[in-house]
Amino acid sequence: MSLQSTDNQESSQAGFTLVAVLGFLFVVALFAMPFVIVVKSNFMVSSHLLSQKRLEFLAEGLLEVYALQVLSGAISADRRANAEPGPQSCSTPEFRFSVSIQDHRGLIDLNSSSIALIQLGFEALSLSREETKQIARTIAHMRSVRNGVRPQGLLPLRIDRPSGRFVSVLELMDIETPTPLNHAELSQIFTVHSRSGRLNRILASAPLKRVLEATPNSKLPITGIGANDSKKGTYTISVSVAKAETFLQHTMARIVAVGQSPHNPFQTLEAINVGLPEERTPVTNSSCNSIFGRGVTQILAQENE
Repeated sequence: MSLQSTDNQESSQAGFTLVAVLGFLFVVALFAMPFVIVVKSNFMVSSHLLSQKRLEFLAEGLLEVYALQVLSGAISADRRANAEPGPQSCSTPEFRFSVSIQDHRGLIDLNSSSIALIQLGFEALSLSREETKQIARTIAHMRSVRNGVRPQGLLPLRIDRPSGRFVSVLELMDIETPTPLNHAELSQIFTVHSRSGRLNRILASAPLKRVLEATPNSKLPITGIGANDSKKGTYTISVSVAKAETFLQHTMARIVAVGQSPHNPFQTLEAINVGLPEERTPVTNSSCNSIFGRGVTQILAQENE
């Protein structure tokens, strides 16, 4: 009888000990869980930032490689003339790449073009005719060295700007327009580097080609001359790098001048926040060898190992 009582006491003590241990572990887990969540969250954020920074450095390096191909003539005149529509793309097991090049003879120069041609550019943004007239007249007044008294009917400016030539398309963002403007879209239509009052129809960007197709009999100063064999020119070069099977992507674009100075044959005029041409523009699939060269492609392959 006493033996059975002893066993019951030992069982009760063992059960109590088990409950106490489980309770202690629960309390420890309760206090430790927030710290575990924070550590895991910080790790995921750091991993994301590291991957994004890696894409940024990769895009910057590939942009330099592609730009140097323009300088060296490795990219043919026909390719510079956008004979291959839209961006080119290639991929490795880990990354997807897209590159595009836009000759500035196919853009509208803010300093040299007529009001009518500038108005055509804003029509490519699907703005109303009245709004495009107001913006074009405001730009003509802004670029005038002797703009004098501000006439009625012009759009207000967000900041006081000295009169004179535009030095960047970004200055258009200073105009308070009824419809908000987007720098990336403006950079696919306007330039300050061509120094020409004419628009080359063959080299025109995708948005301008669409509006030109809608006005085939236009009397605007539009030419149909293609690219020549000269290495001189101003181009917007864009490179986009995306990590396969993720949403991570980085796009970098620069405006570069090629062959305009014997002392500086390759010059970056401006780094711009502009993406590749819009999705409806067809993409040409190519090999990375033809875009970046065999040596760079081998380095990219080593990145996957």
